[in-house]
Amino acid sequence: MKYEFIGNTKFVIVNGKAYPVKISGKQKYVEIPDDVEVKEKFLKPIEGKTKKQTEGSKAKGETK
Repeated sequence: MKYEFIGNTKFVIVNGKAYPVKISGKQKYVEIPDDVEVKEKFLKPIEGKTKKQTEGSKAKGETK
């Protein structure tokens, strides 16, 4: 998931792991896997989390 980053560092540390800050135009962002819980206030989500389809919803034909 992409998070907007406002700061001047080249790396962001979340839960003990460092993630590189990428620049697209004037926007700085960090890509962090969905399974990592992000509680840092300086990171704001750019895109929503992808919802995984469960086995039960596949059998019923439900979409989320």
